[in-house]
Amino acid sequence: MKVFSVPEAVPFPTADFANYDFKAEQAREEAHKQALRQHLRDMGYTGKHNGKIARFPIADGYAQYMLADGNGRYGSSFLIHLPYCDAWHYHDIGYLPKKAIVERIEQQDRADALFAKKAVA
Repeated sequence: MKVFSVPEAVPFPTADFANYDFKAEQAREEAHKQALRQHLRDMGYTGKHNGKIARFPIADGYAQYMLADGNGRYGSSFLIHLPYCDAWHYHDIGYLPKKAIVERIEQQDRADALFAKKAVA
């Protein structure tokens, strides 16, 4: 599957490490993900898994990729590398078919649901 960098239309600003705030950085990442999802929808990518994130554990973090699912302005599905935290890359990402990426996303969704924090009454 083809992998691209974040498009120039939705740039991700570099972190301010001089005044680093973890919660603020997480909020910036989430806002960027939402803007990127909207950009993909605007380009015609409206598949079932469009905008979902595939994560691969690497060293002390994750390599993260957003799936552009469907047939949009630039053809069929592809991945966008998300440059968050250490911006890790997964070494075999270019060789994985869409089916494997979707399976990975679905596994993550099930695990996230299983380990979701529950409100204590």
